[in-house]
Amino acid sequence: RTIHELDDATAREMTRFTTDELRRLFRLFGLPDIVRVGVARYVFTGEELFLFSLTKIALGQPNTYLCDHIFGGDSRRWSCGYRWFLSYINERFDDVLGMQGIGRFQAQFPDFARAIERAMKVASSYTDPNTGGRRIIPGVEFHPGDFKFIGFIDCSIFESNTPGTGPVGDWVDAPRRPGCDDIQRSVYTRYKKVHGLKICSVLFPNGISCVFGPASARRDDNHVTAMADVNNILMHLNQAMLGLQANIANVLLAYKLLSDAGFARQTCIDHPYESVLPIDFVLNFRLRAQRICIEWNYGMLATLFRICLTFDQWHGWKRVPYAYGQLRVSFLLLNCYVCLHGSQVTGLNKFGLAPPSLEDYLGVH
Repeated sequence: RTIHELDDATAREMTRFTTDELRRLFRLFGLPDIVRVGVARYVFTGEELFLFSLTKIALGQPNTYLCDHIFGGDSRRWSCGYRWFLSYINERFDDVLGMQGIGRFQAQFPDFARAIERAMKVASSYTDPNTGGRRIIPGVEFHPGDFKFIGFIDCSIFESNTPGTGPVGDWVDAPRRPGCDDIQRSVYTRYKKVHGLKICSVLFPNGISCVFGPASARRDDNHVTAMADVNNILMHLNQAMLGLQANIANVLLAYKLLSDAGFARQTCIDHPYESVLPIDFVLNFRLRAQRICIEWNYGMLATLFRICLTFDQWHGWKRVPYAYGQLRVSFLLLNCYVCLHGSQVTGLNKFGLAPPSLEDYLGVH
């Protein structure tokens, strides 16, 4: 398969991108013309491996299905190439996708804050659960320069099948896999009663995400956020911009991220205050109305790239795990999609901010 063989409708169905966009992505990803991987030294062209990997991530189908219906060949051969692609993209664009990528938008922090502030001023309505009637929530005005939220932070669990299950072989009375209890316990969360992986993500008003992880779903949101070091990254960026000292006395001057109540308050991470006062109710309602877009962003990710919901494609506990790489590459492709098509949950639709160009985002021209 090559991009030249596809029409736009087929390309969108397979990869979520048009043929012109695929050519542009392929050039910016910088894949080599010939790729040799595995002990058997399987040979691929960079273009066919690029198409296979994007199709697998978009459709969420196993390698056997893709080989039988689209690409042909041996599924084991494609599996080796797919793992190589995930590793290559993760290493090449780690500084772009990871939390260190927050610093790339440092100059836009004031624009981000003003965009969210504008959205806070817009009145909205909701259905009162107690009375069943519609209630109008007015917008909230701030003194110039007082509003400091520049984006949103959240952690989400991506559920997987139970790892380490089944016997060690296909004979009668075969024993369980060694260490299966420890494997299952390591990624089990009692909060949701599931096994899985947890991603910490930061979403900016222009629709671009920075992510950390994935980590074990066993860890709570505060633990994963501390591992991501988001607060310290933002404190250093604030110091560089505003000349602040890293202490709590400057918390009102620092640019911050808006979280939910599950996060501990820190210098650069804050969430709405619980209060019965009418003025605080309005403020908290408007803050939550802006933050909900990060939850919608997860829905957009799962809608476009079905691999995120395909539990049996999460080979995270085998000898060569790649569930971790799949999630990160899915977020990178979502950001690329937003650069090309805009975001349905933020961007021009909600905050009036356009995403960067694909070349600016990937840092390749």
